[in-house]
Amino acid sequence: MAWSFIITKNFKRLFKNKSKEMQDRTKSKIIELGSVENPLQLGKKKGNIGFYALDINYSDRIAYMVDFENKEILLLKVCSHKQVYGKD
Repeated sequence: MAWSFIITKNFKRLFKNKSKEMQDRTKSKIIELGSVENPLQLGKKKGNIGFYALDINYSDRIAYMVDFENKEILLLKVCSHKQVYGKD
């Protein structure tokens, strides 16, 4: 059974502002995220931020949370390292 996605308004807004190339890379990472048994294994949790971040490239990340009970991945943000973690 594949994972379903819930996409926040913030994620949609940030995604729309990315270049076509970055949108394509982001889509590929989302497909990869939805195809694994445990999506948490792909991302990294930093401190007590409360969500995981998956690297798209050196500077960009996808911030997400996972609901194992409902098999859902909540896509929060697609943005730079600084925007995800609040620091460089």
